Amino acid sequence: MNENQVLILSTVENRIDRITRILMELSESRGVPYSTLKFNAKVLKELELLDYGTAADPVDVRLTDSGRLVLTILREGAGVEGAAWEAVAVEAHSDV
Repeated sequence: MNENQVLILSTVENRIDRITRILMELSESRGVPYSTLKFNAKVLKELELLDYGTAADPVDVRLTDSGRLVLTILREGAGVEGAAWEAVAVEAHSDV
C-alpha cells in the first residue's frame, strides 16, 4: 500500500462525498496530481477497499468492510489511533 492509497483511505473514512470531489481537494491541498490519485482510487476499488459506484451511476464513496480492516491494521502497525492517524498519514505523504 503506497502513501497515496493510505491518504485516500484515511480521508474517505471521515467523509461523505463523491470520490471526484475528495480527490480534487486532496490534489489541491497535497500537491499530488489528480490523475495519480484517481489511479490509486481505482486500484483501491478493484481491491474492494472502496466503493464509489460508476461514472454512469456515482454514489458517495465509502470504505468497505475490508477497507476498514486494512486501515485498522495499518493504524495498529503505526501504533496510533484516531486523530493522530491523520497526522501520520499526512506526514508520510509529505515525505514524498
